[in-house]
Amino acid sequence: MGGLKEAITEALFEADYDTFKGCISILLDKVDYLEITKRTGLSKSTLYRMSEPESNPTLENVCRVLSYIDTLAAEEAA
Repeated sequence: MGGLKEAITEALFEADYDTFKGCISILLDKVDYLEITKRTGLSKSTLYRMSEPESNPTLENVCRVLSYIDTLAAEEAA
């Protein structure tokens, strides 16, 4: 998951929103959405909207997803 976080971060710094949304889609495909919603506090619909072409996620929601990915990476390393 560390690579996914790096891809999301790079996409955000480069204002590459299509890549960002693609990364969110990958995350939703790899991890059970119930786990993500429980640990981020975001609803399933919010998570899926973040990956839609017309979406404009808030910085708070982006940070929640990045924090979740950090947690996953730490758990995998342990």
